[in-house]
Amino acid sequence: MDAAAGNLTAVNATAAPGAGAASGPEELWQTLVRERAPLAALLLLFSAATVFGNGLVIVAVARERYLHTATNYFVTSLAVADCLVGLVVMPFSAAYEVANHAWFFGIDWCDAWRSLDVLASTASILNLCVISLDRYWAITDPFSYPARMTGRRAAALITAVWVCSGAISFPAIAWWRAVRPEHVPPYKCPFTENLSYLIFSSTISFYLPLFVMVFTYYRIYRAAVVQTRSLKLGTKQHTQLVITHSQVLRKD
Repeated sequence: MDAAAGNLTAVNATAAPGAGAASGPEELWQTLVRERAPLAALLLLFSAATVFGNGLVIVAVARERYLHTATNYFVTSLAVADCLVGLVVMPFSAAYEVANHAWFFGIDWCDAWRSLDVLASTASILNLCVISLDRYWAITDPFSYPARMTGRRAAALITAVWVCSGAISFPAIAWWRAVRPEHVPPYKCPFTENLSYLIFSSTISFYLPLFVMVFTYYRIYRAAVVQTRSLKLGTKQHTQLVITHSQVLRKD
Protein backbone atom coordinates (compact mmCIF):
# COMPACT_ATOMS: atom_id res chain seq x y z
CA MET A 1 0.00 0.00 0.00
CA ASP A 2 2.98 2.36 0.56
CA ALA A 3 3.92 2.20 -3.10
CA ALA A 4 0.33 2.77 -4.11
CA ALA A 5 0.01 5.82 -1.87
CA GLY A 6 2.20 7.84 -4.22
CA ASN A 7 -0.31 7.29 -7.04
CA LEU A 8 -3.31 8.73 -5.24
CA THR A 9 -3.31 11.87 -7.38
CA ALA A 10 -5.20 10.04 -10.13
CA VAL A 11 -7.76 8.80 -7.62
CA ASN A 12 -8.18 12.12 -5.84
CA ALA A 13 -9.05 13.74 -9.16
CA THR A 14 -12.23 11.64 -9.28
CA ALA A 15 -12.93 11.29 -5.58
CA ALA A 16 -15.85 12.85 -3.79
CA PRO A 17 -15.41 16.27 -2.18
CA GLY A 18 -13.51 16.02 1.04
CA ALA A 19 -11.58 12.92 -0.03
CA GLY A 20 -8.53 14.89 -1.14
CA ALA A 21 -7.12 14.99 2.38
CA ALA A 22 -6.81 11.21 2.51
CA SER A 23 -3.20 10.12 2.96
CA GLY A 24 -3.51 6.54 1.74
CA PRO A 25 -5.80 4.10 -0.04
CA GLU A 26 -7.40 2.89 3.19
CA GLU A 27 -8.16 6.43 4.36
CA LEU A 28 -9.42 7.40 0.91
CA TRP A 29 -11.72 4.39 0.76
CA GLN A 30 -13.07 5.08 4.26
CA THR A 31 -13.73 8.70 3.35
CA LEU A 32 -15.57 7.76 0.17
CA VAL A 33 -17.69 5.16 1.95
CA ARG A 34 -18.50 7.57 4.79
CA GLU A 35 -19.56 10.36 2.44
CA ARG A 36 -21.53 8.11 0.08
CA ALA A 37 -22.90 5.61 2.57
CA PRO A 38 -26.57 6.05 1.51
CA LEU A 39 -25.70 5.28 -2.10
CA ALA A 40 -23.65 2.25 -1.04
CA ALA A 41 -26.51 0.95 1.14
CA LEU A 42 -29.02 1.37 -1.70
CA LEU A 43 -26.85 -0.43 -4.25
CA LEU A 44 -26.09 -3.28 -1.85
CA LEU A 45 -29.82 -3.56 -1.10
CA PHE A 46 -30.46 -4.07 -4.82
CA SER A 47 -27.76 -6.73 -4.87
CA ALA A 48 -29.22 -8.56 -1.86
CA ALA A 49 -32.74 -8.39 -3.31
CA THR A 50 -31.48 -9.85 -6.59
CA VAL A 51 -29.81 -12.78 -4.84
CA PHE A 52 -32.76 -13.38 -2.50
CA GLY A 53 -35.45 -13.33 -5.18
CA ASN A 54 -33.60 -15.55 -7.63
CA GLY A 55 -32.48 -17.84 -4.83
CA LEU A 56 -36.14 -18.46 -3.96
CA VAL A 57 -36.79 -19.47 -7.56
CA ILE A 58 -33.88 -21.94 -7.54
CA VAL A 59 -34.92 -23.46 -4.19
CA ALA A 60 -38.56 -23.76 -5.25
CA VAL A 61 -37.76 -25.61 -8.47
CA ALA A 62 -35.21 -27.83 -6.72
CA ARG A 63 -37.55 -28.84 -3.89
CA GLU A 64 -40.90 -29.26 -5.65
CA ARG A 65 -41.04 -32.22 -8.01
CA TYR A 66 -44.10 -30.95 -9.87
CA LEU A 67 -41.98 -27.98 -10.98
CA HIS A 68 -39.46 -30.24 -12.70
CA THR A 69 -40.40 -29.28 -16.25
CA ALA A 70 -38.33 -28.10 -19.18
CA THR A 71 -39.72 -24.58 -18.95
CA ASN A 72 -38.89 -24.32 -15.25
CA TYR A 73 -35.37 -25.62 -15.91
CA PHE A 74 -34.88 -22.70 -18.28
CA VAL A 75 -36.26 -20.32 -15.65
CA THR A 76 -33.86 -21.81 -13.08
CA SER A 77 -30.92 -21.31 -15.42
CA LEU A 78 -32.00 -17.68 -15.82
CA ALA A 79 -32.21 -17.35 -12.01
CA VAL A 80 -28.67 -18.77 -11.64
CA ALA A 81 -27.35 -16.18 -14.10
CA ASP A 82 -29.12 -13.37 -12.26
CA CYS A 83 -27.86 -14.71 -8.92
CA LEU A 84 -24.32 -14.56 -10.29
CA VAL A 85 -24.93 -10.93 -11.19
CA GLY A 86 -26.17 -10.18 -7.68
CA LEU A 87 -23.41 -12.08 -5.89
CA VAL A 88 -20.32 -11.10 -7.88
CA VAL A 89 -21.02 -8.34 -10.37
CA MET A 90 -23.28 -5.92 -8.51
CA PRO A 91 -21.30 -5.63 -5.20
CA PHE A 92 -18.07 -4.68 -6.95
CA SER A 93 -19.99 -2.45 -9.34
CA ALA A 94 -21.46 -0.72 -6.29
CA ALA A 95 -17.99 -0.28 -4.79
CA TYR A 96 -16.75 1.09 -8.11
CA GLU A 97 -19.62 3.57 -8.22
CA VAL A 98 -19.26 4.62 -4.57
CA ALA A 99 -15.55 5.25 -5.11
CA ASN A 100 -16.26 7.50 -8.12
CA HIS A 101 -14.82 4.93 -10.54
CA ALA A 102 -11.69 4.28 -8.48
CA TRP A 103 -10.74 0.57 -8.46
CA PHE A 104 -9.04 -0.81 -5.34
CA PHE A 105 -8.99 -4.53 -6.15
CA GLY A 106 -6.13 -4.94 -8.64
CA ILE A 107 -6.00 -5.29 -12.40
CA ASP A 108 -6.31 -9.10 -12.35
CA TRP A 109 -9.60 -9.05 -10.49
CA CYS A 110 -10.69 -6.15 -12.70
CA ASP A 111 -10.36 -8.34 -15.77
CA ALA A 112 -12.04 -11.29 -14.02
CA TRP A 113 -14.89 -9.05 -12.82
CA ARG A 114 -15.43 -7.62 -16.28
CA SER A 115 -15.41 -11.14 -17.69
CA LEU A 116 -17.93 -12.39 -15.11
CA ASP A 117 -20.12 -9.41 -15.93
CA VAL A 118 -20.12 -10.37 -19.62
CA LEU A 119 -20.70 -14.05 -18.72
CA ALA A 120 -23.69 -13.45 -16.45
CA SER A 121 -25.28 -10.79 -18.66
CA THR A 122 -24.92 -12.91 -21.79
CA ALA A 123 -26.24 -16.02 -20.03
CA SER A 124 -29.22 -14.06 -18.73
CA ILE A 125 -30.15 -12.75 -22.19
CA LEU A 126 -29.59 -16.11 -23.90
CA ASN A 127 -31.74 -17.84 -21.27
CA LEU A 128 -34.52 -15.34 -22.03
CA CYS A 129 -34.06 -16.20 -25.70
CA VAL A 130 -34.37 -19.94 -25.00
CA ILE A 131 -37.47 -19.34 -22.87
CA SER A 132 -39.08 -17.45 -25.75
CA LEU A 133 -38.29 -20.35 -28.12
CA ASP A 134 -39.71 -22.82 -25.61
CA ARG A 135 -42.97 -20.86 -25.34
CA TYR A 136 -43.11 -20.52 -29.14
CA TRP A 137 -42.84 -24.29 -29.63
CA ALA A 138 -45.36 -25.00 -26.85
CA ILE A 139 -48.01 -22.64 -28.25
CA THR A 140 -47.60 -23.14 -31.99
CA ASP A 141 -47.27 -26.94 -31.81
CA PRO A 142 -48.75 -28.07 -28.48
CA PHE A 143 -49.33 -31.71 -29.50
CA SER A 144 -45.74 -32.55 -30.41
CA TYR A 145 -44.17 -30.19 -27.82
CA PRO A 146 -43.95 -32.75 -24.95
CA ALA A 147 -42.12 -35.21 -27.20
CA ARG A 148 -39.90 -32.51 -28.66
CA MET A 149 -38.89 -30.73 -25.44
CA THR A 150 -37.53 -33.59 -23.34
CA GLY A 151 -35.38 -33.17 -20.25
CA ARG A 152 -32.31 -34.16 -22.21
CA ARG A 153 -32.99 -31.54 -24.89
CA ALA A 154 -33.62 -28.88 -22.25
CA ALA A 155 -30.29 -29.76 -20.60
CA ALA A 156 -28.54 -29.50 -23.98
CA LEU A 157 -30.00 -26.04 -24.59
CA ILE A 158 -28.99 -24.84 -21.12
CA THR A 159 -25.48 -26.22 -21.62
CA ALA A 160 -25.25 -24.43 -24.98
CA VAL A 161 -26.29 -21.15 -23.30
CA TRP A 162 -23.54 -21.33 -20.68
CA VAL A 163 -20.85 -22.61 -23.06
CA CYS A 164 -21.61 -19.77 -25.49
CA SER A 165 -21.57 -17.23 -22.65
CA GLY A 166 -18.27 -18.56 -21.32
CA ALA A 167 -16.72 -18.53 -24.79
CA ILE A 168 -17.57 -14.84 -25.15
CA SER A 169 -16.33 -13.84 -21.69
CA PHE A 170 -13.36 -15.74 -20.25
CA PRO A 171 -11.17 -16.19 -23.37
CA ALA A 172 -11.69 -12.49 -24.05
CA ILE A 173 -9.43 -11.60 -21.10
CA ALA A 174 -6.37 -12.43 -23.23
CA TRP A 175 -7.85 -10.36 -26.05
CA TRP A 176 -8.48 -7.38 -23.77
CA ARG A 177 -4.91 -7.47 -22.47
CA ALA A 178 -3.46 -7.77 -25.96
CA VAL A 179 -5.23 -4.75 -27.45
CA ARG A 180 -5.33 -2.30 -24.55
CA PRO A 181 -2.51 0.15 -23.74
CA GLU A 182 0.47 -1.35 -21.97
CA HIS A 183 0.09 0.81 -18.87
CA VAL A 184 -3.21 0.97 -16.99
CA PRO A 185 -3.50 4.03 -14.73
CA PRO A 186 -3.54 3.27 -10.99
CA TYR A 187 -6.95 2.59 -9.46
CA LYS A 188 -8.57 2.24 -12.85
CA CYS A 189 -10.54 -0.70 -14.26
CA PRO A 190 -10.90 -0.10 -18.00
CA PHE A 191 -13.08 -2.17 -20.29
CA THR A 192 -11.86 -3.00 -23.76
CA GLU A 193 -12.58 -0.48 -26.50
CA ASN A 194 -11.65 -2.90 -29.27
CA LEU A 195 -14.31 -2.42 -31.93
CA SER A 196 -14.12 -5.97 -33.30
CA TYR A 197 -14.77 -7.52 -29.90
CA LEU A 198 -17.55 -5.07 -29.05
CA ILE A 199 -19.35 -5.80 -32.33
CA PHE A 200 -18.90 -9.56 -31.98
CA SER A 201 -19.98 -9.76 -28.33
CA SER A 202 -22.92 -7.38 -28.68
CA THR A 203 -24.20 -9.31 -31.72
CA ILE A 204 -24.08 -12.68 -29.95
CA SER A 205 -25.24 -11.51 -26.54
CA PHE A 206 -27.80 -8.85 -27.51
CA TYR A 207 -28.80 -8.21 -31.13
CA LEU A 208 -29.21 -11.84 -32.24
CA PRO A 209 -31.23 -12.85 -29.13
CA LEU A 210 -33.27 -9.65 -29.52
CA PHE A 211 -34.18 -10.59 -33.10
CA VAL A 212 -35.12 -14.14 -32.04
CA MET A 213 -37.28 -12.92 -29.13
CA VAL A 214 -39.08 -10.31 -31.24
CA PHE A 215 -39.80 -12.94 -33.90
CA THR A 216 -40.96 -15.64 -31.46
CA TYR A 217 -43.16 -13.35 -29.36
CA TYR A 218 -44.73 -11.88 -32.49
CA ARG A 219 -45.56 -15.40 -33.67
CA ILE A 220 -46.88 -16.24 -30.21
CA TYR A 221 -49.10 -13.15 -30.36
CA ARG A 222 -50.40 -14.14 -33.78
CA ALA A 223 -51.09 -17.70 -32.60
CA ALA A 224 -52.93 -16.36 -29.54
CA VAL A 225 -55.08 -14.11 -31.75
CA VAL A 226 -55.99 -17.05 -34.01
CA GLN A 227 -56.82 -19.28 -31.05
CA THR A 228 -58.93 -16.53 -29.45
CA ARG A 229 -60.89 -16.09 -32.67
CA SER A 230 -61.40 -19.83 -32.92
CA LEU A 231 -62.67 -20.01 -29.35
CA LYS A 232 -65.03 -17.07 -29.91
CA LEU A 233 -66.30 -18.58 -33.17
CA GLY A 234 -66.81 -21.96 -31.52
CA THR A 235 -68.70 -20.35 -28.64
CA LYS A 236 -70.93 -18.39 -31.03
CA GLN A 237 -71.70 -21.51 -33.08
CA HIS A 238 -72.40 -23.51 -29.94
CA THR A 239 -74.75 -20.78 -28.68
CA GLN A 240 -76.58 -20.65 -32.01
CA LEU A 241 -77.02 -24.44 -31.98
CA VAL A 242 -78.44 -24.34 -28.45
CA ILE A 243 -80.93 -21.58 -29.40
CA THR A 244 -82.00 -23.44 -32.54
CA HIS A 245 -82.45 -26.67 -30.58
CA SER A 246 -84.55 -24.86 -27.96
CA GLN A 247 -86.78 -23.34 -30.64
CA VAL A 248 -87.34 -26.76 -32.21
CA LEU A 249 -88.30 -28.24 -28.84
CA ARG A 250 -90.81 -25.44 -28.24
CA LYS A 251 -92.48 -26.04 -31.62
CA ASP A 252 -92.80 -29.71 -30.83
